[in-house]
Order: sequence, then C-alpha cells, then structure tokens
Amino acid sequence: MKLSEWMDITRLTEHQHKIHRVLLFAIPFILGSLLILTLWIMYDYQQFIQIVSLIFLYFIPPAGKESIIPAAIALGFSWQVVCFVFTYVDMVLCTFMLWNFDVVCRIPILGRWISFLVQNGSNYLSKHRWIERFCFIGLATFVFLPLQGSGSIGGSILGRILGMNPSKIFSAVLAGTILQSYIIGMSMFAIQEYLDVNLWYLVIPVLVLVFIMSTFSFMVYLFRKKSKIGFVK
Repeated sequence: MKLSEWMDITRLTEHQHKIHRVLLFAIPFILGSLLILTLWIMYDYQQFIQIVSLIFLYFIPPAGKESIIPAAIALGFSWQVVCFVFTYVDMVLCTFMLWNFDVVCRIPILGRWISFLVQNGSNYLSKHRWIERFCFIGLATFVFLPLQGSGSIGGSILGRILGMNPSKIFSAVLAGTILQSYIIGMSMFAIQEYLDVNLWYLVIPVLVLVFIMSTFSFMVYLFRKKSKIGFVK
C-alpha cells in the first residue's frame, strides 16, 4: 500500500470517528425533540405548554416524579401518557450519559465530582467484589426509590461506579424508572378517581417536604466540608 493511500484511509477513519462522536452526542437531543414534536401534535397550545413546562421542571432539583407526575395528572393529563413521557425522558437522559460520559466528565466542577465518585467507587468495589453480584437489582432499586440524586442520571453514574456495562446499566435504569413512573401514576389516578382527592393537596406538601430535605442535606454537606477543611488546617 502506498503512503498516500494509507494517509487517505487514516483521514477517513478519523473523519468517521468524528461523525460517530457527533451522532452519539446529537441522537439523544433528536429523540428529545421527537417527544416535544409528538406532544405538539397531540395537544392544544395551552396543554402543550403545561406538559413541556413540567418536563423542564423535572430537570430542576428538588422536583422529581413524586411531584411532577401528580401535578401533570392534576392538570388533566392521562396518567398513561404522563408515565410514558417521563419514562421516555429518563431513557433519553440515560442514553446521553452512557454515550457521552467522557464529555460530561470534562464539565468544570461537575466533571471533577463525577470522576471523584467513580474513582472512589471503583476502589471500594475492588475490595468488596461480592457487591457486583447484586449490581443489577441494586441499581434498579436505587432508580426506583424517590430519592434526591437517584433517577436516570444518578443511576447511570452509579452503574459506572459499579463497573456495569452500558447495556446492563440501561436495562436496570429502564426497569427502575418504569416501576417508579407507573406505580406513582396509577396510585395518583386511583386517589383522584376513587377517593375524589384533589392532587394539588398532595403535590404541594410533597414539594415542600422534598425542598426541606434537600436544603437540610446541602447544609449537612457544607458543614462536613468546613469541618474537614478545619481539621486539615
């Protein structure tokens, strides 16, 4: 093979790698855009704004499925559609994290924090190999529980810490988020339909409780951080 031909192949390979990298980054956004387009077709303008607003609120702590799904049902959306929408959102987020984990780790502050968690988790697992036997069930349970930091993003990070391959991480996150979404959705529908309870009376206390717990956790984190700095000095 001539040198010029070899260089052409190398350039082609590098070009293909760049295209592959761009696709891995872009596909989750395309999938998200398809969801938004579908909702635009399904609902009138007011309902579309409501459901899309709830989707964006879902990204802002301390909001989670335990508050967003009841709020959507209280606004009159079908519980089946609501559960599917937020399961879909979680799957898109999980896909983005699995395909672009290295990119996320380059984000200032967030990247260092994630890298620190992964390194510490890997060191811990190397000393406790038995934990790996329960990784799938444990990760699915973690995603299922309505805790701050769980969900698809936290589950994807935890899966990397546990050393699971991407397909197992995706499957565990999918199982956890389906169970969580549909249990919350069906429960809220039953409470509203059969007990005739206004779901807003549940949504507001849940949001207040989650906000208080998140604030308390953050204050504890800051206190421990200051204590460690003081101890080092």
